[in-house]
Amino acid sequence: MLARRRSRNRSTILAALAATAVLAAAVTLLLLPGDDAVSKGPAAAPTAATARADVDATIAAETRQMRHATRLLAGELAAAARCDAGLPPRRFAPCVVPALRHGGMGGRMNAHLLQTVLAPLPAGRCREYLFGLQMANAAASDSARWLMPRLYGSGRRARQSHLRGQIALDASMLRHVLRAAGARICSPGADGPAI
Repeated sequence: MLARRRSRNRSTILAALAATAVLAAAVTLLLLPGDDAVSKGPAAAPTAATARADVDATIAAETRQMRHATRLLAGELAAAARCDAGLPPRRFAPCVVPALRHGGMGGRMNAHLLQTVLAPLPAGRCREYLFGLQMANAAASDSARWLMPRLYGSGRRARQSHLRGQIALDASMLRHVLRAAGARICSPGADGPAI
């Protein structure tokens, strides 16, 4: 009985390995380039000139819009960070909630939009800058969504100073990433190799 089970297990394993090998061979044959591509040899590595050609006016305009949206979000969070932590909770919450809502939703939206801007870009300074901008917006969104429920519940007055400080850090992070590069970082022809 035990010998039959081992035999079946070995047969099942061998059949799975054979199926995997056949599937791998089929995929390899399907993905091979055509005869003309094989006869030309390996493709040449892209040069800096061809990489720069991919940073066009559309990318430059999208970068300006995303920088502007991030600047507005940073300004709104900075204004919320100036709310008086000594206020009663019923007056402190209305002061910071709009900025936290916009930070949670706007930061996430900015990060998603930046993902579509990043997708076609080759490696270079523009891509690195936009990736940092995307990550800062995503982090500000996560932070704002984490802070929102801490405005409510017991002991919230004691947490108001901490919340205010965290909102100030988020605003500072967004402003820092905006200053990480000049306004023309993603202008056509301005992108160079990655640092």
